[in-house]
Amino acid sequence: MKPWLTAHRLIEWTGERCVPWADDPQVIYEHLHRYLFACELATDRDIIDLGSGEGYGAAMLASRARSVLGVELDPTSVEHSRLHYPMPNLNFRCGSVLELADLPEASFDVVVCFEMIQYIAEQDELLAMASRLLAPSGVFLVSSTDRDVSGGSPGYGDPYQVKELNRSEFTDLLDAHFAHVRMWTQSAFVRSLLETLEPGSPGGILQDFAVRRIGDHWERTDPERPPHLVAAASNAPLEAVPDLSTLSRREPPPDEFGELQEAYELWDIESLRRQVAIFETALTEEIATRQRLSAEVEHLTESLEEAQRAVDELTEIKGSKSWKALSEYRKLRDLARKHL
Repeated sequence: MKPWLTAHRLIEWTGERCVPWADDPQVIYEHLHRYLFACELATDRDIIDLGSGEGYGAAMLASRARSVLGVELDPTSVEHSRLHYPMPNLNFRCGSVLELADLPEASFDVVVCFEMIQYIAEQDELLAMASRLLAPSGVFLVSSTDRDVSGGSPGYGDPYQVKELNRSEFTDLLDAHFAHVRMWTQSAFVRSLLETLEPGSPGGILQDFAVRRIGDHWERTDPERPPHLVAAASNAPLEAVPDLSTLSRREPPPDEFGELQEAYELWDIESLRRQVAIFETALTEEIATRQRLSAEVEHLTESLEEAQRAVDELTEIKGSKSWKALSEYRKLRDLARKHL
Protein backbone atom coordinates (compact mmCIF):
# COMPACT_ATOMS: atom_id res chain seq x y z
CA MET A 1 0.00 0.00 0.00
CA LYS A 2 1.22 3.51 -0.81
CA PRO A 3 2.50 5.19 2.39
CA TRP A 4 0.45 8.36 1.92
CA LEU A 5 -2.82 6.39 1.85
CA THR A 6 -2.43 5.55 5.52
CA ALA A 7 -1.27 8.93 6.83
CA HIS A 8 -3.95 11.08 8.44
CA ARG A 9 -4.91 14.42 6.98
CA LEU A 10 -3.76 17.70 8.47
CA ILE A 11 -5.76 19.85 6.03
CA GLU A 12 -9.19 19.65 4.45
CA TRP A 13 -10.87 20.87 1.27
CA THR A 14 -11.80 24.54 1.69
CA GLY A 15 -11.91 25.60 -1.95
CA GLU A 16 -8.51 27.30 -1.76
CA ARG A 17 -6.03 24.42 -2.11
CA CYS A 18 -7.05 21.35 -4.10
CA VAL A 19 -6.88 18.05 -2.19
CA PRO A 20 -7.15 14.60 -3.84
CA TRP A 21 -10.18 13.62 -1.74
CA ALA A 22 -12.24 16.72 -2.64
CA ASP A 23 -15.85 15.91 -3.49
CA ASP A 24 -15.75 17.95 -6.73
CA PRO A 25 -14.68 15.63 -9.61
CA GLN A 26 -14.31 18.53 -12.05
CA VAL A 27 -11.73 20.23 -9.84
CA ILE A 28 -9.86 16.95 -9.36
CA TYR A 29 -9.74 16.16 -13.08
CA GLU A 30 -8.52 19.65 -13.96
CA HIS A 31 -5.69 19.59 -11.42
CA LEU A 32 -4.62 16.00 -12.12
CA HIS A 33 -4.57 16.61 -15.87
CA ARG A 34 -2.25 19.60 -15.53
CA TYR A 35 0.25 17.65 -13.44
CA LEU A 36 0.09 14.62 -15.74
CA PHE A 37 0.77 17.01 -18.61
CA ALA A 38 3.80 18.33 -16.71
CA CYS A 39 5.02 14.81 -15.90
CA GLU A 40 5.70 14.23 -19.60
CA LEU A 41 8.36 16.93 -19.38
CA ALA A 42 9.69 15.85 -15.98
CA THR A 43 11.80 12.76 -16.69
CA ASP A 44 15.24 13.03 -15.07
CA ARG A 45 14.87 16.77 -14.55
CA ASP A 46 15.13 19.11 -11.57
CA ILE A 47 11.76 20.74 -10.91
CA ILE A 48 10.33 23.37 -8.59
CA ASP A 49 6.57 23.42 -7.95
CA LEU A 50 5.40 26.90 -6.91
CA GLY A 51 2.32 26.76 -4.71
CA SER A 52 2.54 23.01 -4.09
CA GLY A 53 -0.50 23.00 -1.77
CA GLU A 54 -1.39 19.54 -0.48
CA GLY A 55 1.64 18.07 -2.24
CA TYR A 56 0.01 15.48 -4.53
CA GLY A 57 1.23 17.24 -7.71
CA ALA A 58 4.82 17.51 -6.54
CA ALA A 59 4.70 13.81 -5.68
CA MET A 60 3.44 12.98 -9.18
CA LEU A 61 6.32 14.94 -10.67
CA ALA A 62 8.80 13.24 -8.33
CA SER A 63 7.80 9.85 -9.74
CA ARG A 64 9.55 10.92 -12.97
CA ALA A 65 11.94 13.71 -12.03
CA ARG A 66 15.50 13.68 -10.70
CA SER A 67 14.45 16.08 -7.93
CA VAL A 68 11.40 18.14 -6.98
CA LEU A 69 11.11 21.07 -4.58
CA GLY A 70 7.60 22.11 -3.55
CA VAL A 71 7.15 25.66 -2.23
CA GLU A 72 4.04 26.45 -0.19
CA LEU A 73 3.14 29.39 2.05
CA ASP A 74 0.87 27.53 4.49
CA PRO A 75 2.87 25.74 7.25
CA THR A 76 0.19 23.13 7.93
CA SER A 77 0.02 22.20 4.25
CA VAL A 78 3.80 21.78 4.19
CA GLU A 79 3.70 19.56 7.28
CA HIS A 80 0.90 17.54 5.66
CA SER A 81 2.91 17.19 2.42
CA ARG A 82 6.01 15.95 4.23
CA LEU A 83 3.92 13.41 6.15
CA HIS A 84 2.02 12.09 3.12
CA TYR A 85 4.73 12.05 0.45
CA PRO A 86 8.02 10.77 1.93
CA MET A 87 10.09 10.38 -1.24
CA PRO A 88 13.90 10.65 -1.37
CA ASN A 89 13.90 13.05 -4.33
CA LEU A 90 11.06 15.26 -3.03
CA ASN A 91 11.37 18.15 -0.58
CA PHE A 92 8.92 20.78 0.62
CA ARG A 93 9.77 24.31 1.65
CA CYS A 94 7.55 26.64 3.68
CA GLY A 95 7.61 30.20 2.42
CA SER A 96 6.54 32.70 -0.22
CA VAL A 97 7.08 31.90 -3.88
CA LEU A 98 8.36 35.47 -4.23
CA GLU A 99 11.14 34.97 -1.67
CA LEU A 100 13.47 32.50 -3.38
CA ALA A 101 16.55 34.71 -3.79
CA ASP A 102 18.65 32.12 -1.96
CA LEU A 103 18.14 29.58 -4.77
CA PRO A 104 20.84 29.69 -7.46
CA GLU A 105 20.11 31.02 -10.94
CA ALA A 106 19.32 28.46 -13.67
CA SER A 107 18.97 25.70 -11.05
CA PHE A 108 15.78 24.08 -12.40
CA ASP A 109 14.87 22.50 -15.72
CA VAL A 110 11.13 22.97 -15.16
CA VAL A 111 9.25 25.54 -13.09
CA VAL A 112 5.62 24.58 -12.42
CA CYS A 113 3.05 27.12 -11.28
CA PHE A 114 -0.49 25.75 -11.61
CA GLU A 115 -3.51 27.80 -10.47
CA MET A 116 -1.46 30.08 -8.25
CA ILE A 117 -0.61 33.16 -10.29
CA GLN A 118 -4.13 34.60 -9.94
CA TYR A 119 -3.77 34.49 -6.15
CA ILE A 120 -0.99 37.09 -5.99
CA ALA A 121 -0.74 40.69 -7.17
CA GLU A 122 3.02 40.60 -7.93
CA GLN A 123 2.70 38.61 -11.15
CA ASP A 124 5.57 40.30 -13.01
CA GLU A 125 7.87 39.59 -10.07
CA LEU A 126 6.77 35.95 -10.10
CA LEU A 127 7.57 35.49 -13.78
CA ALA A 128 10.90 37.31 -13.44
CA MET A 129 11.81 34.97 -10.60
CA ALA A 130 10.71 31.91 -12.64
CA SER A 131 12.85 33.08 -15.56
CA ARG A 132 15.84 33.53 -13.22
CA LEU A 133 15.48 30.02 -11.79
CA LEU A 134 15.11 28.32 -15.18
CA ALA A 135 18.03 26.74 -16.98
CA PRO A 136 18.63 28.27 -20.45
CA SER A 137 16.55 25.55 -22.12
CA GLY A 138 14.14 25.19 -19.19
CA VAL A 139 10.35 25.29 -19.44
CA PHE A 140 7.89 27.30 -17.35
CA LEU A 141 4.48 25.60 -17.04
CA VAL A 142 1.74 27.85 -15.72
CA SER A 143 -2.05 27.88 -15.59
CA SER A 144 -4.75 30.33 -14.61
CA THR A 145 -8.48 30.80 -14.82
CA ASP A 146 -9.70 32.96 -17.71
CA ARG A 147 -11.38 36.08 -16.34
CA ASP A 148 -13.50 36.49 -19.47
CA VAL A 149 -15.11 33.14 -18.65
CA SER A 150 -15.05 32.89 -14.86
CA GLY A 151 -15.88 36.54 -14.27
CA GLY A 152 -19.18 36.27 -16.07
CA SER A 153 -20.19 32.72 -15.25
CA PRO A 154 -21.97 31.75 -12.03
CA GLY A 155 -20.23 29.03 -10.06
CA TYR A 156 -16.70 30.14 -10.88
CA GLY A 157 -16.39 32.85 -8.25
CA ASP A 158 -13.34 32.38 -6.02
CA PRO A 159 -12.98 34.67 -2.99
CA TYR A 160 -9.27 33.81 -2.66
CA GLN A 161 -8.24 35.18 -6.07
CA VAL A 162 -6.45 38.54 -6.15
CA LYS A 163 -5.74 39.34 -9.81
CA GLU A 164 -7.39 37.19 -12.45
CA LEU A 165 -6.26 37.51 -16.08
CA ASN A 166 -8.00 37.11 -19.40
CA ARG A 167 -6.37 35.38 -22.36
CA SER A 168 -4.72 38.46 -23.89
CA GLU A 169 -3.38 39.67 -20.52
CA PHE A 170 -2.01 36.22 -19.77
CA THR A 171 -0.30 36.08 -23.17
CA ASP A 172 1.18 39.59 -22.82
CA LEU A 173 2.54 38.75 -19.36
CA LEU A 174 4.30 35.63 -20.64
CA ASP A 175 5.59 37.32 -23.78
CA ALA A 176 7.23 40.01 -21.64
CA HIS A 177 9.45 37.42 -19.94
CA PHE A 178 9.89 34.55 -22.40
CA ALA A 179 10.84 34.30 -26.06
CA HIS A 180 8.66 31.28 -26.83
CA VAL A 181 5.12 30.69 -25.56
CA ARG A 182 2.58 27.96 -26.32
CA MET A 183 -0.93 28.07 -24.87
CA TRP A 184 -3.86 25.67 -24.43
CA THR A 185 -7.38 26.01 -23.06
CA GLN A 186 -8.67 23.48 -20.53
CA SER A 187 -12.15 22.18 -19.77
CA ALA A 188 -13.40 19.26 -17.70
CA PHE A 189 -16.31 17.31 -19.14
CA VAL A 190 -17.94 13.88 -19.27
CA ARG A 191 -16.22 12.16 -22.18
CA SER A 192 -17.35 9.87 -24.95
CA LEU A 193 -14.51 9.10 -27.33
CA LEU A 194 -14.54 7.76 -30.87
CA GLU A 195 -10.94 6.87 -31.64
CA THR A 196 -9.67 5.57 -34.96
CA LEU A 197 -8.12 2.12 -35.17
CA GLU A 198 -6.13 3.25 -38.20
CA PRO A 199 -3.68 5.94 -37.04
CA GLY A 200 -2.44 8.26 -39.75
CA SER A 201 -5.50 7.89 -41.96
CA PRO A 202 -5.92 10.85 -44.35
CA GLY A 203 -8.37 13.63 -43.70
CA GLY A 204 -8.36 13.26 -39.91
CA ILE A 205 -10.12 16.14 -38.17
CA LEU A 206 -11.29 16.85 -34.66
CA GLN A 207 -15.03 16.79 -34.04
CA ASP A 208 -16.35 18.61 -31.00
CA PHE A 209 -19.97 18.09 -29.98
CA ALA A 210 -21.84 19.48 -26.99
CA VAL A 211 -25.31 18.57 -25.74
CA ARG A 212 -27.67 19.85 -23.07
CA ARG A 213 -30.67 18.37 -21.35
CA ILE A 214 -34.09 20.00 -21.62
CA GLY A 215 -36.67 18.16 -19.54
CA ASP A 216 -36.56 14.52 -20.61
CA HIS A 217 -34.79 15.26 -23.87
CA TRP A 218 -31.32 16.20 -25.10
CA GLU A 219 -30.38 18.63 -27.85
CA ARG A 220 -27.14 19.75 -29.50
CA THR A 221 -25.74 23.10 -28.37
CA ASP A 222 -22.57 25.17 -28.67
CA PRO A 223 -19.60 24.04 -26.54
CA GLU A 224 -18.92 26.14 -23.45
CA ARG A 225 -15.83 28.33 -23.40
CA PRO A 226 -12.98 26.68 -21.48
CA PRO A 227 -12.51 28.28 -18.02
CA HIS A 228 -8.76 27.60 -17.72
CA LEU A 229 -5.62 28.58 -19.63
CA VAL A 230 -2.44 26.49 -19.55
CA ALA A 231 0.84 27.74 -21.01
CA ALA A 232 4.38 26.51 -21.62
CA ALA A 233 7.02 29.22 -21.89
CA SER A 234 10.76 29.15 -22.45
CA ASN A 235 13.65 31.24 -23.71
CA ALA A 236 14.60 28.33 -25.98
CA PRO A 237 12.45 26.76 -28.70
CA LEU A 238 9.89 24.50 -27.05
CA GLU A 239 10.29 20.77 -27.45
CA ALA A 240 7.47 18.71 -28.90
CA VAL A 241 4.28 19.17 -26.91
CA PRO A 242 0.83 17.75 -27.74
CA ASP A 243 -1.79 19.76 -29.56
CA LEU A 244 -4.51 17.87 -27.71
CA SER A 245 -4.35 16.16 -24.30
CA THR A 246 -7.18 14.23 -22.64
CA LEU A 247 -7.74 12.64 -19.25
CA SER A 248 -10.27 9.89 -18.59
CA ARG A 249 -11.33 8.10 -15.44
CA ARG A 250 -10.87 4.35 -15.13
CA GLU A 251 -12.40 2.56 -12.18
CA PRO A 252 -9.85 0.37 -10.35
CA PRO A 253 -10.15 -3.44 -10.52
CA PRO A 254 -11.61 -5.29 -7.49
CA ASP A 255 -8.24 -5.78 -5.72
CA GLU A 256 -7.54 -2.06 -5.91
CA PHE A 257 -11.01 -1.35 -4.51
CA GLY A 258 -10.02 -3.41 -1.48
CA GLU A 259 -6.83 -1.41 -1.08
CA LEU A 260 -8.69 1.89 -1.33
CA GLN A 261 -11.38 0.68 1.08
CA GLU A 262 -8.68 -0.33 3.56
CA ALA A 263 -7.11 3.12 3.20
CA TYR A 264 -10.42 4.87 3.81
CA GLU A 265 -11.04 2.67 6.87
CA LEU A 266 -7.58 3.58 8.21
CA TRP A 267 -8.32 7.25 7.60
CA ASP A 268 -11.58 6.85 9.58
CA ILE A 269 -9.84 4.97 12.40
CA GLU A 270 -7.09 7.57 12.59
CA SER A 271 -9.67 10.34 12.62
CA LEU A 272 -11.52 8.64 15.47
CA ARG A 273 -8.27 8.17 17.36
CA ARG A 274 -7.49 11.87 17.06
CA GLN A 275 -10.99 12.75 18.28
CA VAL A 276 -10.69 10.32 21.21
CA ALA A 277 -7.29 11.84 22.12
CA ILE A 278 -8.80 15.33 22.06
CA PHE A 279 -11.73 14.24 24.23
CA GLU A 280 -9.41 12.41 26.65
CA THR A 281 -7.26 15.52 27.04
CA ALA A 282 -10.32 17.71 27.59
CA LEU A 283 -11.77 15.20 30.07
CA THR A 284 -8.48 14.99 32.00
CA GLU A 285 -8.36 18.77 32.23
CA GLU A 286 -12.01 18.89 33.32
CA ILE A 287 -11.43 16.28 36.03
CA ALA A 288 -8.35 18.14 37.30
CA THR A 289 -10.31 21.40 37.40
CA ARG A 290 -13.18 19.78 39.27
CA GLN A 291 -10.79 18.22 41.78
CA ARG A 292 -9.07 21.56 42.36
CA LEU A 293 -12.38 23.38 42.82
CA SER A 294 -13.65 20.61 45.09
CA ALA A 295 -10.53 20.92 47.27
CA GLU A 296 -10.97 24.70 47.43
CA VAL A 297 -14.64 24.36 48.36
CA GLU A 298 -13.75 21.80 51.04
CA HIS A 299 -11.10 24.14 52.45
CA LEU A 300 -13.54 27.05 52.48
CA THR A 301 -16.19 24.90 54.13
CA GLU A 302 -13.74 23.88 56.86
CA SER A 303 -12.77 27.53 57.38
CA LEU A 304 -16.41 28.57 57.60
CA GLU A 305 -17.12 25.79 60.06
CA GLU A 306 -14.17 26.86 62.21
CA ALA A 307 -15.33 30.48 62.06
CA GLN A 308 -18.85 29.45 63.03
CA ARG A 309 -17.53 27.41 65.98
CA ALA A 310 -15.54 30.43 67.13
CA VAL A 311 -18.65 32.63 66.89
CA ASP A 312 -20.69 30.06 68.81
CA GLU A 313 -18.04 29.81 71.52
CA LEU A 314 -17.84 33.59 71.81
CA THR A 315 -21.62 33.85 72.00
CA GLU A 316 -21.65 31.18 74.68
CA ILE A 317 -18.94 32.97 76.65
CA LYS A 318 -20.74 36.32 76.42
CA GLY A 319 -23.91 34.70 77.73
CA SER A 320 -22.23 33.11 80.76
CA LYS A 321 -22.53 34.48 84.40
CA SER A 322 -18.75 34.91 84.64
CA TRP A 323 -18.73 37.09 81.51
CA LYS A 324 -21.55 39.24 82.92
CA ALA A 325 -19.71 39.55 86.25
CA LEU A 326 -16.51 40.45 84.43
CA SER A 327 -18.38 43.11 82.47
CA GLU A 328 -19.76 44.65 85.68
CA TYR A 329 -16.28 44.62 87.19
CA ARG A 330 -14.85 46.47 84.16
CA LYS A 331 -17.55 49.13 84.39
CA LEU A 332 -16.80 49.75 88.09
CA ARG A 333 -13.08 49.84 87.39
CA ASP A 334 -13.44 52.37 84.59
CA LEU A 335 -15.69 54.53 86.78
CA ALA A 336 -13.22 54.45 89.67
CA ARG A 337 -10.35 55.49 87.37
CA LYS A 338 -12.30 58.58 86.34
CA HIS A 339 -12.67 59.74 89.92
CA LEU A 340 -9.14 59.07 91.08
